[in-house]
Amino acid sequence: MVVGSLTRPYPLSLSTLVPLTVLMLLVPGYIFIAELMPGRTLHAPALRWDRLVPLQPVWALVYGALYLFLILLPVFVVRQEALIRRTVLAYLFVWIVAYVCFFRYPTIAPRPASVIGEGFIVWRLRFLYSAGPPYNCFPSLHFAASFVSPLACLHGPPGLGSAGPRGAA
Repeated sequence: MVVGSLTRPYPLSLSTLVPLTVLMLLVPGYIFIAELMPGRTLHAPALRWDRLVPLQPVWALVYGALYLFLILLPVFVVRQEALIRRTVLAYLFVWIVAYVCFFRYPTIAPRPASVIGEGFIVWRLRFLYSAGPPYNCFPSLHFAASFVSPLACLHGPPGLGSAGPRGAA
């Protein structure tokens, strides 16, 4: 399935390419959006759950892999142009709503002053902290991708994007 997805051309029309281009231009802005908000009050929303669960560096692997997997999943599964367009528009909508929220209610995720430990997993967490700003935490684009990607893949091969084969109770 993967090889076939990479060798077949995507049926992209202008009505899909334009929103895809806009989306690709919006994505890098995530890193710099905080620069547009100097002096703004930053909010640190936290649930009781957040205080009960200690930071575990191993989750940095899940965090990074999940996002990459969810973004790439529709590339390998979604083949119909109408569904590709709807998927791109869904992602574009999610990013635009997220940016509006980032500007209206800027959030920050408190981070420890230093990550203690050795090894690849600790290095990965340090890398995530240095590469990504601690801003723009709400709404979660990871959560949005966790919703949009499987939803788009429901119309792919049977069983993909759902808990089991289609028609299963």
